[in-house]
Amino acid sequence: METRPESEKPAGAPQFPRPLDGVVVIEDASEIAGPYCGKLFVDAGATVIKVEPATGDPLRRYASTQPVPDDEDGPLFRYLNRGKSSVIAAPDDAKVETLLASADLLITDRPGTEDALTALADRHPHLVTVSITPFGRTGPRAGMPASDLTMQADSGAMKFKGDPRRAPVVAGGRISEFFGGLFAAPGALAFVLRARASGHGEILDVAIHEATAIGGSNYLQVMHDLMGQPPIDHPIRYLDTPGIEVAADGLVAFNTNAGHMFRMFLLMVERPDLMDDPTYSAITNRLMMGDEWQKIVDDWIGTRSVGEIIETATELRIPVAPVHDGASVIDDEQLVARGTFATDEGGLVHPLPPYRINGSRPGHRRRSPALGEHDDEITSMPVSRPKPVSGSSSARPLEGLKVLDLTSWWVGALATQTLGLLGADVVHLEGVAHPDGMRLTGMPFARTDDWWEWGHMFSAANAGKRGMTLDITDPAGRLVLDRLIERADVLVENFAPRVAESWGLSPEAVHAINPKIVYQRMPAFGLDGPWRDRPAFAQTIEPMSTMASITGFPDSLPMSKGGIPDPTAGMHGAWAALVALAEQRNHGAGVFSEAVMLEAAVNVCAQPMLEAAAFGRTMTRTGNRSAHAAPQGVYRAEGTDEWIAISVSDDDQWRCLTETIGATDLADDPRLAGAEGRREHADEIDDRIERWSAAVSAEDGANALRAAGIAAAKCWDPRLVASHPQFDARGLYREVDHPILGPHRVPGLPYLVAGTRPDIGNGAPTFGQHTTQILRNDLGMDEESIARLEAGGVIATHPTGL
Repeated sequence: METRPESEKPAGAPQFPRPLDGVVVIEDASEIAGPYCGKLFVDAGATVIKVEPATGDPLRRYASTQPVPDDEDGPLFRYLNRGKSSVIAAPDDAKVETLLASADLLITDRPGTEDALTALADRHPHLVTVSITPFGRTGPRAGMPASDLTMQADSGAMKFKGDPRRAPVVAGGRISEFFGGLFAAPGALAFVLRARASGHGEILDVAIHEATAIGGSNYLQVMHDLMGQPPIDHPIRYLDTPGIEVAADGLVAFNTNAGHMFRMFLLMVERPDLMDDPTYSAITNRLMMGDEWQKIVDDWIGTRSVGEIIETATELRIPVAPVHDGASVIDDEQLVARGTFATDEGGLVHPLPPYRINGSRPGHRRRSPALGEHDDEITSMPVSRPKPVSGSSSARPLEGLKVLDLTSWWVGALATQTLGLLGADVVHLEGVAHPDGMRLTGMPFARTDDWWEWGHMFSAANAGKRGMTLDITDPAGRLVLDRLIERADVLVENFAPRVAESWGLSPEAVHAINPKIVYQRMPAFGLDGPWRDRPAFAQTIEPMSTMASITGFPDSLPMSKGGIPDPTAGMHGAWAALVALAEQRNHGAGVFSEAVMLEAAVNVCAQPMLEAAAFGRTMTRTGNRSAHAAPQGVYRAEGTDEWIAISVSDDDQWRCLTETIGATDLADDPRLAGAEGRREHADEIDDRIERWSAAVSAEDGANALRAAGIAAAKCWDPRLVASHPQFDARGLYREVDHPILGPHRVPGLPYLVAGTRPDIGNGAPTFGQHTTQILRNDLGMDEESIARLEAGGVIATHPTGL
């Protein structure tokens, strides 16, 4: 395998930028969620001290393609813990207590109740504590066993996308655990920045379950509510077509969700005769055609190379990408051009952080620590703290921050919404002729002429914001935009680079208007490299980043789950904006930040690349099975399209499973005495489990298994997750009001702050709902000036381009 990572600077060399220099984090967490949160902090310059038991973080022994050599740590551990220090201690050791006295943040995954965290906060009122657990510390699921498989099933993420003729399939790469750490990080940083100024800490109770529901189910619950909650009489799963297709020399991926993209696809495959045939325009019709439609695709795609197909599709502006695995992604031309990969001092080839601050990537260059390597070096770090300010504690640490949101679609919307839910005043700006693309998701089930107000994704991802419209190509509109930039603290856009540049929104131009603003751009592929101006969607980013290569069944093609890169990039965008804000506060000058969608996906799906580089072995698709749990699978339950996800992690759980399903003879079978034997005979075991599961309801079966101490879950339909008892108990879905849609439920942040869910506020804005208010109250414009803008079509309350 050819590798082209950049060399990293030697340990101890100055690294820039380091916006979080001086921030001290204690990481009392193992596996993925807590360590990924800690990784984000250390990459941005914080000091992160990892507290481990004498046996070490179990992830040190973890790999999927081969056993980890005895004298090494697994590549995923090394990636997640680069630049950290390691000390051996129990959570209640005096050493840990001393470290907490001088720390800004504690990241913990220890189980327990809220009382333990409250007692900790009483001892260290300055400390921000982020607890990341499967279900959070409250609610009926709190403390129950869980795995990535059961978490995806229980959150509604697994039943979305896939072959409806087969069992729901898990997204590869333990994505729910990455979501837990990633969704926790922006809130953690926002509270740390406030605590360093005020002396007031806070407790965040983060639930991986909730983060996975937000990141993995594409807000289908909101769509279901807006449709009036019709009966669920068919699976939501389907496979994109065209999607991942077989070329003459490999695999290639397409997205043709928009009508013009599909028309261009027909032109590409030399079937323009079908462009006006409604039979082919709807994906549901194409799916029903089966082999007939697939032959049209294969006749053209199957006779051409991946390179030729990508070149042709790019000329036609069809979103397209190669389908990479762990071995090929490191040689991708865009990632190589962007310098995405590097080698640390320990020889680990890894992706660098997916954002740049003022043109430079952050990121620690040190290797990961040996177990207890820093025991004798670290005792405490004296920190000068401000005296607590009365009344400064709040669940909304970004109150007073002004964010101007020029984004479209989910990636940018989630980044700015996160800032808004943390207290920022977010103004979402749309063009009078070009509404946010997410509004178009309302077209299939519109009930009124103003169908653009019914976009379920827009309603979910823009709740809590104010909305205005403006034609920024008009000179009068551009003057208004400049005034909005003047008053903003943060400006975010996520269009293709050529679009923002055609508007004159270069970093130099923006900082000339407002020298102190944080200006963040969020391009799909980056601001440089050969792919900079190409269109991208989740269905192209997943294959290109290796996500699809490890998702699906071994006997089928790789599969895109159809949404994961969006929340992944959105939350990295929120993180990067806050890191840039920290840099701005450090130096008092404006900051330019670039957060990249493809690189964010590569960062959370790094394991295939890490293992290919470290071991020369390529991770493949295993369906719902795992190299680290046996048995593990998704089993048919009583009823139509009802399924139970089960994950057995050790021999004790195996015996409990056999007792629960009435198959104790399996527990006595010497062939099945260990995990390797159970994996070898997985088909036989699965058959016995499904004999039991098919005769019970999914909920009853999962309850019985959880009561026996086994990670299990009903596969929840994503359209119904708002009624999940755990979400209901913790208030994840909150009702908001909307002038046209009326009351409906949308998800908030996936954590409680001091036991309370941060308020969402208003529903998503109607088109131009707050334009007049913003012009009058925020910019001080008089009624005559506003009327001239309206008469000239510079502002509008109905899209002029639809």
